Amino acid sequence: MTVQILPLEPEHFELPDEELGKLILGLWIADHAKNAGLDPLNIPLEAGNIIVEATQKLPDDHLSNGELDSLFLALRLAANGKFEAAGKKLKAHAQHQVLYEGAINEALHGKSRQRQNARKPRSNSLQELIVEILIGNPSLTEHGVLEALRQHEAGPVIEQIDEDEGVISFYDKGKLKDAPISGLKDRMSRARKKVKSL
Repeated sequence: MTVQILPLEPEHFELPDEELGKLILGLWIADHAKNAGLDPLNIPLEAGNIIVEATQKLPDDHLSNGELDSLFLALRLAANGKFEAAGKKLKAHAQHQVLYEGAINEALHGKSRQRQNARKPRSNSLQELIVEILIGNPSLTEHGVLEALRQHEAGPVIEQIDEDEGVISFYDKGKLKDAPISGLKDRMSRARKKVKSL
């Protein structure tokens, strides 16, 4: 079992620790299921359990400077049902990285504030479209929002929705970007908060 970079976005780190812990385990399971030729949106329970059990047994030989890599540790914690601890570990690691990079950039280029501002989550065209969809029908489920997004396929925002790859390809500021379908629930949560504030 190899560790790959999970498709986390800056706004994921604003989730409560427990939700972030569940999210990283879900993304991990979906990624490994996809690599095994399974539909990441319809993973058989037995296959999911096999991935979780293998994750619980991740070896300690992935050491870096005498410490177990933070991602490995967070994944093992999540696989053992310690979602809050997993989320905290991942956030602490991310915060450490931001502070470290900021100090280096400040020393070299005086750019720490620019980098911190660049890391703040920003809305994009996909998020704005989800907000519009939920304004029209705030009780839609995740499946309902995905179906509503399909109505916009090949349009000015959505290029395509590829369930086999588990991605939504969309245009934002003239650039084609991909967002994981597995992140739709989080996007909906943020969109609902924005709809309530309108």
